[in-house]
Amino acid sequence: MMRYVGVDLSKRKFSAVILDDNGDVVVKNAFAMDPAGIIRFTSLLQLDDVIAFEAGSNCYHFHDLVVPYVKEVKIVNTYAFKVIKSSIKKTDMNDAYLLAKFLRYGELPIIYVPPVLYREMRELLNFREKLVQMRTKARNMITTSLEKEGILIARKQLDNPAHREKLLDSPVTSVTRLKVSTSLAHLEQLDSDILKVENHLKEMYRGDPVARSQVCRLMQIPGIGELMAIAITGELGGSIDRFTSKKAIAAYAGLVRKTDQSGDSLKYRRIRRGRKLLKKILTQIVLSQVGRYSNPIVDYYMYKKKEKCAGKAVVAASRKLITVICVMLKYDKDFWFVEQNLYFKKLRQANISLAS
Repeated sequence: MMRYVGVDLSKRKFSAVILDDNGDVVVKNAFAMDPAGIIRFTSLLQLDDVIAFEAGSNCYHFHDLVVPYVKEVKIVNTYAFKVIKSSIKKTDMNDAYLLAKFLRYGELPIIYVPPVLYREMRELLNFREKLVQMRTKARNMITTSLEKEGILIARKQLDNPAHREKLLDSPVTSVTRLKVSTSLAHLEQLDSDILKVENHLKEMYRGDPVARSQVCRLMQIPGIGELMAIAITGELGGSIDRFTSKKAIAAYAGLVRKTDQSGDSLKYRRIRRGRKLLKKILTQIVLSQVGRYSNPIVDYYMYKKKEKCAGKAVVAASRKLITVICVMLKYDKDFWFVEQNLYFKKLRQANISLAS
């Protein structure tokens, strides 16, 4: 007999409610989020059970702990499931009961759970993004500190170690010198950390045939190098077949508009959800292609720019780009307008052989 398990997760404990096939409560208890508590909880589970809990910081960790003991594990999309948030009785146990109840009805919005490799890639990609933001702040600190002393430098100078050393000899006050020297040391450490993360990402995808194939194929598109291809692959999460339409993958990337209709009133609003890093990467790729390459994506951008404005044109072209990427990966198709010399140059720089 199938049972339905609702779990409300928190950092140090979790509450669980188990309903039988008739909707009656079988188990209603709280457990500690430690090895003893997990063992006590899993001992109550059966192989025919289905378990559901909301997405959160520790949801993947809990998923991996309980997946061997049940038939299916479902992670609930909190943005699409507002019942718990708007509930009058907002307690952990009641939240767990509501999850089990709606799980039994089959009315829970579920998110996709990527394989472990892609989860780790996403974690590193987000970590790298934060390090890059910290590096940008360190650069801004240096330039603004020197500007106060009347010294103007190009930000590209900060990429050259020789130019960095010269900055320490600038005729500035002791306070500015301390700020610049500290920021430069921080900048060097961040450069080293970012390089370590990037090298680890490259080792990860090369060890997986599917991820390696996707990265190599994505590098056929102008404006996509090895690192951007890794980022797109990690953000898509491996399985492309789960996207049943081009609108579905565009929504996943946050590139569709929200429709708000009431009676005769119809409004379109910019969607705030989706994979933010994926959306950022797609827009960067489109902008890098404009004025440099000639392909349908650039042509579509220019057409939309004349029709509307540059901002909306970038979003529209990014949506077309993610559709092209989906077709390429889903059906193992090459990019129709690939520039062979540029593509093979990318492969040589990344030290990738298509034969291996």
